[in-house]
Amino acid sequence: MTNNRDPTPLERLCYGAIAGLCGQTSSYPLDVIRRRMQTAGITKYSYKTIVKTAREIYQEGESKGAVQRPLHELGEGTHRCRISFTVFDMSKNALSDSHLFSTGAK
Repeated sequence: MTNNRDPTPLERLCYGAIAGLCGQTSSYPLDVIRRRMQTAGITKYSYKTIVKTAREIYQEGESKGAVQRPLHELGEGTHRCRISFTVFDMSKNALSDSHLFSTGAK
């Protein structure tokens, strides 16, 4: 059974929030590793590989902001993604309904 109705703005916000949550959750650990490796030249640390960097970060426990920072970025990224998702989807629908970008092919 299919439902051909468009999602409501609230549903679009929820879909965007879920997409943002998945994206932030999967990319944050790699972003921390990337930042650490990029700043290794100006810090006392020396990182050779991604795996060794991840192991070192895990072992030291990221004592300052171990939980607060990821939660803050998770909330912020989810918020941005949900708004972006909704605005894009509603704009796309409005433009396709206006026939401004219609190719004429049916």
